[in-house]
Amino acid sequence: MSTDEQTTLLVIMYRRLSDRRLTEIAANIAQGKQDYQSGNVFRGKVNDAIAKLNQRDRPW
Repeated sequence: MSTDEQTTLLVIMYRRLSDRRLTEIAANIAQGKQDYQSGNVFRGKVNDAIAKLNQRDRPW
């Protein structure tokens, strides 16, 4: 492959990877909105979150 062809290939691959990542980010945002609307989101201070996590049953 020539240098120009290699450059073109790299640009195509970069764009595909960027598009894939944007799709993943959009899916994460949609899931976050759904979780928020259904009340499955914790809101509070870090110390409150740690205390809540420490109250859970641990599998280990």
